[in-house]
Amino acid sequence: MVIILLTASALFLQSLLVIQPQARTRLIFDGEYGGCQNIFVYRATDDQTKALLVDINSERLKLSRKRKAYQIGSTPGLEVLIEDYGKYKHNEYCSDFVQYPQKARRIYAVAGTVTVFISKHLKRHRFVVTVRLKDVSVPKSDGSSYYVESTEMKNVVVGYLP
Repeated sequence: MVIILLTASALFLQSLLVIQPQARTRLIFDGEYGGCQNIFVYRATDDQTKALLVDINSERLKLSRKRKAYQIGSTPGLEVLIEDYGKYKHNEYCSDFVQYPQKARRIYAVAGTVTVFISKHLKRHRFVVTVRLKDVSVPKSDGSSYYVESTEMKNVVVGYLP
């Protein structure tokens, strides 16, 4: 009888220790998008209070017209993050005049896939890119995370003006 109770107690304690999946808040980035530099693209949530930013060093990653997939968190030359403006809307990226009502909280992605390719070369260090993100995980300070199932920034003109 004592062995049965000990076994039952051990099983009960073990069930309490089972790691529960972290809570995830799914974010949908279906708002405006754009880009600049070599290569910086962004996409906002529909309410514009959050923006998903992708900063790619095109020379380091040797981008071409061929689609290439990169892993977030383990690819040097690739950064993915969310800027969270709380209740405020973000203003503008890639502008000489940017004014924000509040500084954004920057949260870096730790997992996911970025697929990128150059679809067209333009004159003077400018080109057109398409960037797709899938299964992006961004940890929040409370132990939960943001999750972006997928989003795409298609045919974005990037580069530097002469």
